[in-house]
Amino acid sequence: MTGPGAMLDAQVASLTAALAACRAQHPGVMTDEPIAPGAPGTGLIFADDFTGYPNTAALLTYDPNGRGYIHMTPELGVSIDPTGGIGGKQAVKIAWPAKTTCSDDSHIIERAFAAVSAICVSVTLRYSPGFVFDWLGLKPCVGNAKKLAFLASPSVAGASQPRFGVVCENHALLIGSDLNDPRLAQNLGTIVTPEMLGDGAWHRYTFRVAQSSSPAAADGHCEGWIDGVKRWDYPAWACGASGGYNDFMLPTTFNQGSPVAQAEWIDHLAIWKP
Repeated sequence: MTGPGAMLDAQVASLTAALAACRAQHPGVMTDEPIAPGAPGTGLIFADDFTGYPNTAALLTYDPNGRGYIHMTPELGVSIDPTGGIGGKQAVKIAWPAKTTCSDDSHIIERAFAAVSAICVSVTLRYSPGFVFDWLGLKPCVGNAKKLAFLASPSVAGASQPRFGVVCENHALLIGSDLNDPRLAQNLGTIVTPEMLGDGAWHRYTFRVAQSSSPAAADGHCEGWIDGVKRWDYPAWACGASGGYNDFMLPTTFNQGSPVAQAEWIDHLAIWKP
């Protein structure tokens, strides 16, 4: 081929080669973070920018064909913040009170959907400046984990299965099956610390999870990005569950409660099939 078509082919080949070279030179930086499709019917399962809820009660009224979230108990710490979101728009606020009784504290919004074996989730979170993720070095409690998010599978014979979880534990950000320790630490790029996340700025978390063919088969795949940079990639993962994923929960639980009074905000949630 000659002419404009050949020139375009050459430009595409050159750009592809340059991108491959850049990926090789900067592993974990040039990545293929999945992007949510723009409309239902294109793989999108659910999306929410949290605008348009007239009040907190509307947020916590579940509609399987629309918006709203399941809530297991009255969530006094969950509320609509009219100006707390990205660009000063509306968002969800989670207020964590300081605890001294050393008992787990949960504040949950939860979305159920038809089970899928492979799934992507993206959510943008902001923490109070100086957010404290655990009790390490503090008294009187000893809890060292804050759960950030979970993907759950259908129960089997009435029993729950291990979930895919995102957890800050032992002051490190981990992903993987919440009942199959050890969980998986960041293995690509610069390690993102809790202090880096608790800087008062918005941070986007994206995860692509493929359930293994059986609970023990090491042929699943979980990977994750923070602010567009790949931080985890585990292509031989046994998820410990079966039946796909059919439920998403965040921000879930502070082990033994929050050490101090603080807050986090949730914006731009999307769940879709890759």
